[in-house]
Amino acid sequence: MTTATLLAELEAATYDHRVRRMVALGRQARTDAAAAAVLHPLATAAGFYERQLALLACFGSADGAQVLAALAGPSRLLRHLALSMVAKICPDEQVRVALATLPRKAQLVLLRTLWQRGRHEAIDAWLAELAESADERLALFLFLGSPATVEKYLAAVLPRWGTVDWVRLAKYHPTVAFAQLRAQQQAQTAPDARLLTHLNAVLPALAERQPDYALALVRQQQLHHLVGAALGHGAPVEAGRGLVAQLLAHQGQ
Repeated sequence: MTTATLLAELEAATYDHRVRRMVALGRQARTDAAAAAVLHPLATAAGFYERQLALLACFGSADGAQVLAALAGPSRLLRHLALSMVAKICPDEQVRVALATLPRKAQLVLLRTLWQRGRHEAIDAWLAELAESADERLALFLFLGSPATVEKYLAAVLPRWGTVDWVRLAKYHPTVAFAQLRAQQQAQTAPDARLLTHLNAVLPALAERQPDYALALVRQQQLHHLVGAALGHGAPVEAGRGLVAQLLAHQGQ
């Protein structure tokens, strides 16, 4: 088989058949030099169609270098396809290369995909690089790290965190979010509007994942409010009566 005969074979095929054929050919190319020789001209062709076929073959060949090349290529569609393949195909070192070259929005997409596939070591390694260079992106991406990594670097990013970051932490690491907010509550000596804003933001996420944590935060803040009211200050949690009622009902179950 040559590249030309392969293209002729696929000309009238459906897209699904083309995908299956290219994945099978890519798998064959791992150990068959002739199959690899058929694929090579596709990867270096000028046309979109040929390069798409070559990239699809990477699902079988696990050719991470080819995926990285497509990730930096001129076609937006092929870059998007390659981005979806990195977490599945590329080893940790190639993942690091991809993260170093991607724009910030695509970095977040890749990190989420890595997290979904359980590639926590690759994520943690890159977060450690960001921390070492004091890169501001650490604050944006830390929530996707492992619990140990989040706890290690959390103090460094907290001053820059807003409500979106706290909600992400509560969704991905509810235990860490609870511990941090509870510590801040207990350290209060005066009303803290910023803390109250963060509490109100994370309570729905915590209530969904760890209702006991959410209820403990509400009660601690209510206690602070009662003491503060006696001293002339303090503020209640404003997450909504309905949520508080649900939490109390959960405790009674």
